[in-house]
Amino acid sequence: MGTYNSLRGGNLGAFDLPLFLGGKTKPENDVLEIRWLGTANFELSFNDRVILLDCFYDRGPRMRPLGLEPKDVVRADQIFIGHPHYDHISDAAQVASQTGAVVVGHQIAADFVVSQGLSPQQTLGVTGLGDGDYLDYDDFKVRILHGYHLFSEEEPAPDPRPGVDALRVARNVWESDQGPLSSEEQEWSDKVHSKGVSGPEVLEEATMCIIFEIGDFRIVYRDSAGPISKEEHAYFSTVNGVDAAIVGFTGRPLMRRQLDERTIPMVELYRPNILVPAHHDDLYPVFMDMATEPLKMAVSHVLPNAQTLAPVYFEPMKIHLPTKKVI
Repeated sequence: MGTYNSLRGGNLGAFDLPLFLGGKTKPENDVLEIRWLGTANFELSFNDRVILLDCFYDRGPRMRPLGLEPKDVVRADQIFIGHPHYDHISDAAQVASQTGAVVVGHQIAADFVVSQGLSPQQTLGVTGLGDGDYLDYDDFKVRILHGYHLFSEEEPAPDPRPGVDALRVARNVWESDQGPLSSEEQEWSDKVHSKGVSGPEVLEEATMCIIFEIGDFRIVYRDSAGPISKEEHAYFSTVNGVDAAIVGFTGRPLMRRQLDERTIPMVELYRPNILVPAHHDDLYPVFMDMATEPLKMAVSHVLPNAQTLAPVYFEPMKIHLPTKKVI
């Protein structure tokens, strides 16, 4: 744990400061920069615009620290929420209040950040149903489609919930030498876990598939690797793949099942030239780190020309928008 704790205080190693933490604007106006911020959090920056995908930075005790706190965030234009579980939305209201960003997500997500004190004028609620919600921000466009979380009541695949419960038990065994959380840690954990919405409505209604169009560059963000919705099938049947995809890579710790039942079906539907996994890192007290090498191998079999990138926290991934190449 000492190695992880040494990251506290904002030590980003060899990487420069991201824009959302006050980093300097890059001179290139034809480059999309993507940074993974742990779990399913990302920063997209281009044309001096800062977009945050999910907003979960205060992760609680016994989590690998990010080296930042929500109060450190100083820039964001929009915050897009994939779904409103605590590990995706917990810090959105605070960060939006600090930066003036608009929180965009399902109406359940919008209602939640308002309950946390954010002005309703700084929210935009969507449903993603039918042809989806279309948003035009002049220098980029967004289409938001309805999706599903880890499972839906309609899908034939096995219910993952017993496996998730078993994961929790296994983690308790592996970490039994650390003893229970202290009273302060438990209070911290309870606070973090309370800042989100749970229930079947999140699984069935409030999970979003978000497609960004920056000129003719298309990138899809899906923070939960759940079943593919009819809205996703309809939309992606009309496009010839995407340039990049950020896809959730968690839920089934048995790698074969994760790939076969969740991630590869999405890859085959989205057909990205660049793939970035999300949500594959430690999430106390249930999920443990998922290796990304098997994902890269599986993707190479179905899309031989695709690149699978697995950055570390804050590592900038730069894409030259005119050529759509990683630089």
